[in-house]
Amino acid sequence: KGRFFYQVYFQDEGVAEAAFEADHRSSLAKIYYALCGDAARNGDLWPAIGVNEPVLDHMTLPAPFPAWMSEAELDRFAAIFRQSGFRGAFNRYRNIDRDYHDLPNYGVERITQPSTFIAGTLDLVRSMVPGRDAYEFADELLVDMRGMTLIEGAGHWIQQERPQEVTSALLAFLKGL
Repeated sequence: KGRFFYQVYFQDEGVAEAAFEADHRSSLAKIYYALCGDAARNGDLWPAIGVNEPVLDHMTLPAPFPAWMSEAELDRFAAIFRQSGFRGAFNRYRNIDRDYHDLPNYGVERITQPSTFIAGTLDLVRSMVPGRDAYEFADELLVDMRGMTLIEGAGHWIQQERPQEVTSALLAFLKGL
């Protein structure tokens, strides 16, 4: 309460779009950086700001961008969002209340097929709930969890930050089936 939370910020249609679409490339660079392992190691953590503060103004624009994403890739992502805008991405968060109300109709089903969990040790989502390590609960709904791979030093974008390690973990999982 009284603190910024991105899912709440994205709720008011047009607010986040205006901020992010003012400079598509800079916005994407800041978001990608804020959630990556490099930012966590450098102390450039997701900003702890007030509810109504403009989040992008408080985020680091890295120069140069970390090596795991090329300038050409970042330019391409920015070009795509210049065409489509950010509304579709933000609408995912705007649908959370509907999801919450629809889920009881489905019940809580455990995933029964073989599964694996792959994540970065520095993913901000891991500590999103104070006092809880989200990774400790990865197997609660996974009946046949075959393993957990935590990629040291990686953040939220593990498939981009550490593609070889993610591929190795996936191949090891598949070989075990």
